[in-house]
Amino acid sequence: MVKILIIDDDKMFCRSLQLQLETHGYNSITKNSGEEGFEALTEKNPTIVFLDYHLPDITGLDFLKRAKEKGIKTPIVLVTGREDMDIVIEAMKLNAFDYLRKPINLEDMLILIEKAKLKNVEKTEVVENIKTTKVDDYKIIGKSRGITETLKQIGLVSVNRVPVLIVGESGTGKELVARAIHRAMDSTKPFIAINASAIPSTLIEAELFGAEKGSYTGADKTRIGKLEQAEDGVVFLDEISEIPAEFQVKLLRVLQEREFERIGSHKKIPLKARIVAASNKDLKKLVEEGKFREDLYYRLSVAEIKIPPLRERAEDIPELVNYFLNKHKNLRLYPVKGITAGALKLLKSYDFPGNVRQLENIIIRAIINCKTEYIDESDIRKELTVSTAIPEKIMPLREVEKNYIKFILDYTDWNITRTSKILEIAPNTLRKKINDYGLKKQQENKNED
Repeated sequence: MVKILIIDDDKMFCRSLQLQLETHGYNSITKNSGEEGFEALTEKNPTIVFLDYHLPDITGLDFLKRAKEKGIKTPIVLVTGREDMDIVIEAMKLNAFDYLRKPINLEDMLILIEKAKLKNVEKTEVVENIKTTKVDDYKIIGKSRGITETLKQIGLVSVNRVPVLIVGESGTGKELVARAIHRAMDSTKPFIAINASAIPSTLIEAELFGAEKGSYTGADKTRIGKLEQAEDGVVFLDEISEIPAEFQVKLLRVLQEREFERIGSHKKIPLKARIVAASNKDLKKLVEEGKFREDLYYRLSVAEIKIPPLRERAEDIPELVNYFLNKHKNLRLYPVKGITAGALKLLKSYDFPGNVRQLENIIIRAIINCKTEYIDESDIRKELTVSTAIPEKIMPLREVEKNYIKFILDYTDWNITRTSKILEIAPNTLRKKINDYGLKKQQENKNED
């Protein structure tokens, strides 16, 4: 049975709330001081408490502090007519369930009551509590057919040293696959990841091949390139499609001859490392458009591994959610215990244009904003901004990427640094995509960073 406790020194206000709640089938008790309210909190075990900030004996913040010190986890909503930023911030720091401003909107109260009821939800209504699993940042999660095929391919290519091309949409986990190949070969050897789009075209040759002292302006010492640093390990070239055309022929020659030279030197250095490249773009299409060398494409794709998008392996979502809940459980003082069946069903019906990376970001925000021990549908739904219904016209991947980048930019108030971290791309790449897609901020008077 739902028990609602209202603590407010205004008796007419309390009676008004009682009558309104009764019309929706809820009974409530009222108390008019902090001491009376705290006694009722400990003795009546209410489902939720609506606590006024101004009480005759203590403030609402004092009440919250006392409840926190006693380890009371009953949802307490602070109510006040004051517009005070510091009160709101301090209330949330003291584990307030939420904050309402007078005059109270009844619909807001009813929503909070429904969320508080999840505190006492039956086990049958939720997914099992989080299963404790070892958090491995480089583990590939899933048992679907698509992921099983990916794992099989990793095993097959790990027994040789031919170049590998990993293809898949943004956020599918291409670096995870590259690291899995490295592990399967010999994890004691170096693994060096390079984001091709993050390196200026004028520096990419020095970055990969190295440079002798004095070979160009600013080269005040000999620089060892990534290919040399990797020794006989793995070099992972992410976003290979972004390599400038003038450098593509040089990379091709290295792959063919298995040797390279530092800038400013004629000494041949043998290429011992295995090259694993990745692209979220269709390289075959880029070849047809003359934007990527055909011979380089075939040299890189001697072995090819395709990662399925998350929408094609929805059966992996429960395991992924459990993994992310374990990974990020320390974001809160009181960890989330699980996720409701309704929230999980909502996730499984979503298309996830940002794939696994987007799912992880959604779970992180749900953990932070969740007001109960269980993530419910309301915590998830607000994060799913793209319609899950089948559209009348299927959008090309370019449009999906454009819309998702715009969503994240708006979410961070166009903070380039934060957005690039969420999307896991370099700031320069993000700025290029903003320019390519013609994205514009609605309020141009704010700084980008």
